[in-house]
Amino acid sequence: MVWIGQKSGPDFGRPLLREDRVEISTPSAINTAVEGLRKAQNQVEQAAQNIAEGPVQAEDVVSLSLAATSFKANAAVIRTENETLQTLLDVTV
Repeated sequence: MVWIGQKSGPDFGRPLLREDRVEISTPSAINTAVEGLRKAQNQVEQAAQNIAEGPVQAEDVVSLSLAATSFKANAAVIRTENETLQTLLDVTV
């Protein structure tokens, strides 16, 4: 969830003024995407180890391909969330 300005209280919903303190909650989308990047990295490492240790198995090649797709998708989520936050900051500043 992203919110800017007062979370609650008597000033909730009041337009932000330049002197107001702006608070931004870290979106869970970024946290989820970072975890997805870590999982994709682990998947690549495991498949690479399997390929290096023995005969190449189709499952390992598919795993590499899936990990690459997952990594790209999670990176796109982070990029989009970053652009959204930047737009929110541009609007409020």
